[in-house]
Amino acid sequence: MRENSKGIRIFLILLFAILFFTFEKSFATELTYKIFQGKSNVDISKVWTINFNKKIDAETINNIKVVDKSDSTNIELKFNYDENNNSVKVSTINGYDYGKTYSIIIQDGLKSTDGKKIGQPTKMDFTTSAPQYKVDSYEKFYSAIKYALNNFEDKLEVQIVNYNSKDYKLDTINKIIEENPNIDYGYNGAEASITSYSDGSAKMSINIKYEFSKEEMKNMKELSEKKAKEIINNLINSSMSDYEKELAIHNYIANNSTYDKRVFTNNIPMESYTDYGILIKGTGVCSGYARAMYRLLNMAGVECLYVVGYGLNDSTSVSHAWNMVKIEDEYYHLDVTWDDPITYSGKDIVTYNYFNLTDEKMQLDHSWDTRKYPKCTSTKYTYRGTN
Repeated sequence: MRENSKGIRIFLILLFAILFFTFEKSFATELTYKIFQGKSNVDISKVWTINFNKKIDAETINNIKVVDKSDSTNIELKFNYDENNNSVKVSTINGYDYGKTYSIIIQDGLKSTDGKKIGQPTKMDFTTSAPQYKVDSYEKFYSAIKYALNNFEDKLEVQIVNYNSKDYKLDTINKIIEENPNIDYGYNGAEASITSYSDGSAKMSINIKYEFSKEEMKNMKELSEKKAKEIINNLINSSMSDYEKELAIHNYIANNSTYDKRVFTNNIPMESYTDYGILIKGTGVCSGYARAMYRLLNMAGVECLYVVGYGLNDSTSVSHAWNMVKIEDEYYHLDVTWDDPITYSGKDIVTYNYFNLTDEKMQLDHSWDTRKYPKCTSTKYTYRGTN
């Protein structure tokens, strides 16, 4: 990974008499941030180095955030704290996307070892570089394809240094969509050809097929993002715990959506598989429910994963999707589709039978590749009527 030597320096105790009057202010609005000059053309593997003038309480380092500005979701980070130099290296677990703008934010919950907070939360925007179609790692290969899918491109040509068929393969697209479910608004398959060269490199030419036009998919994505922000603004407030946010969003989706029964007659529209179907049309199937939950929870600051597996019914199994939610460092299964059952009377009801279950409970009628997802063992936030 490349790393710029220039860092961001935050002062914890200078002018403390002034900070004493300001450190408890809210940082929820733009005006309360100290804004650093933004950076552009940032490498997608960028490691940020943040220098401090005092030792940091390591338990508060998670007050350093990186947020995707397009949809306000938090990026999963890892931290390396150098106690000797009073610095923190901040990197992403999955890398940044090409051509996107992010904000790195230092919230006022960050403290020094003597309990002092930073005087003012700090923010800096940065934009990553345009996609590189000559790649020398799987991470860059993944990011190049992800960029094409995110922008609904139908053709992509990637030059691969030191090509091998194990790492550089077309089914990376499926992995990208599973890990980034709101990237898909009509993906309908892909084909690729490989041209190998004597120096060990190769060219992969990819043709991507979609159900809709690029303009239609961009519109679906924009409307979904806009609606999600509206829902979060109306539903969520800063005093709510992550559990309360999850419960509110679960109830919103279940109360404002219906399962698309056209799936049983094989005439279901593609949009019912997306969050657009649930958020805009009010109808969808399991993947639409799970994608809507994924978007809303992450936008609300609650880590949520999209899970692909099977629903089990007697001796049969059907493809199914649901979520995992992280609350207080523990993961739980959440299946809002099955909590919004189809009733004989047509009456709209909400249940909580699949709200924050353990692996053991979920495996009674669900199956999934356990190697791909975190373990869910806690029952602390399993729904019991009140928590």
